[in-house]
Amino acid sequence: MRHASKNYSSTLALLQLDTILRYAVVYGKPKPPKKGVANQKIFSYMLEMHYELIGIGLVKMMVGVKRTREKIQYCITAIEA
Repeated sequence: MRHASKNYSSTLALLQLDTILRYAVVYGKPKPPKKGVANQKIFSYMLEMHYELIGIGLVKMMVGVKRTREKIQYCITAIEA
């Protein structure tokens, strides 16, 4: 059974997915997928993207990039300031 977000701010951020996808910018260098994480095995690398949402604060979005260069939103987390 999956669990709900441990932080309600992350749930609120997900409701703004369209805005985050449109305006988030890449933060740092692409990272290799974590070893031992089955959900990340399909990706050749991961991108960390940030966006500042009004009323929520900084939001981090992880995007997986497949070998075909297809990008898939992996997770969204509100970062406490």
